[in-house]
Amino acid sequence: METMEERHGKAKRIWVMDRGMVSEENIEFLQEREAGYIVGTPKSMLRQYEEEFVSKDGE
Repeated sequence: METMEERHGKAKRIWVMDRGMVSEENIEFLQEREAGYIVGTPKSMLRQYEEEFVSKDGE
């Protein structure tokens, strides 16, 4: 991720990561920079959070 910023600058972008890039370290990196991001998540993990997602009424 730092390599991408070095090559292309720190433009306001939305990072899209597949499951191979998702890690706590990378998420923290993005959160520290207040960057937008979309991550791929295994269905098994989504099921763990399904109740929370549904209870937020699409917020």
